[in-house]
Amino acid sequence: MSGIPRRFHAVFFALIASALFTGNHVIVKLIAGEVHPFEIAFFRCAFGLLFLVPWFLHGGMAKMRTSRIKLFAFRGFLNAIAMMSFFTALSLVPLAEITAISFTAPLFATLMAILILKETVGWRRWLALFAGIVGMLVIVRPGFDELSFGLLLAIFASATWGFVTVVVKKLTTTESSVAISAYMMVFMFPITLLFSLPYWTWPDIEALFWMAAIAGMATFAQVCLAEALKYSDASAIVPYDFTRLLWAALWGILFFSEVPDIWLWTGGVIIFTSTVFIARREAQLKKAAHKDGNVDGAEPSP
Repeated sequence: MSGIPRRFHAVFFALIASALFTGNHVIVKLIAGEVHPFEIAFFRCAFGLLFLVPWFLHGGMAKMRTSRIKLFAFRGFLNAIAMMSFFTALSLVPLAEITAISFTAPLFATLMAILILKETVGWRRWLALFAGIVGMLVIVRPGFDELSFGLLLAIFASATWGFVTVVVKKLTTTESSVAISAYMMVFMFPITLLFSLPYWTWPDIEALFWMAAIAGMATFAQVCLAEALKYSDASAIVPYDFTRLLWAALWGILFFSEVPDIWLWTGGVIIFTSTVFIARREAQLKKAAHKDGNVDGAEPSP
């Protein structure tokens, strides 16, 4: 294994993560007919917390000390709202379509960073943001097709995840990545429970198994993504995330008889290209800032 190039390791784990994330969404879509999406989100958090128990028992609690509990709670609330919205959208929107829309989350994150963190963005990234919005409009085609509630929820979920990215960016200045992940589950658990109670039905053993699989696959996907980031920069592995759309198109055809049209592929490619450009551009600017000795994070604006 030591003779295998680091880039190969990064690509391998990035592809596995993308396949797992899409498989996760397939299961949500399959069981959403018998279990409400809010309840699926709750069990996703419940089983996710169970997976964290060994970590808590082996000294994890000591790493949970923080002075930013309110920001953690706010992040948990946003994440819960985004997950419940996305799971509901999965039950209403074709798999490939919602996957393409989900590519807009990094674009929303860039926009939120401009508005909230007052980050300076030059004309290149503004142009990429505009292109990403055009790509989204190509998919939803307002005025030509009815803008469904499911599509609105998918866009809302992506925008909320973009906001979450900004909050996490602030948390990473003082908190560990493990604590950030653990607190997310801790706060999402009661929030998703509260929202799921009005729609509660006791799931059968098979549904519980699939919801445990959702949590397990999501956790393993995050581990694979972390492994990919160990071997390469985020900007280098972002292009391989496009395979999520390929998997979504395949599973959509096989499981749900959903055939993506040319508008979805066109919009998806535009959005994804914009996302990749922004990721690569931000990586270039960070390298330039460090090379110039500007380690405080202030970057040139283009």
